[in-house]
Amino acid sequence: MLGTEAFREACQRVLLHAKDPYAKSFAKAGIDLVHLNAGREAISCQALYILSNLAFWHGPEARMVKATLREFTL
Repeated sequence: MLGTEAFREACQRVLLHAKDPYAKSFAKAGIDLVHLNAGREAISCQALYILSNLAFWHGPEARMVKATLREFTL
């Protein structure tokens, strides 16, 4: 199981590389959750919100980030 550092890194990559403004706003909120030491359930929910807005982001970076975020939804 991945730690919250992996989630924070995935959120930062969304902020840097994704184009969808909603995905970016949810990713920023995800980083805030990590800083607040939120529980796994809150992070899992946030990962779902981010993923739902990344449908049109493609490429190797997108695949890696989406795979990481999916790990948090299990």
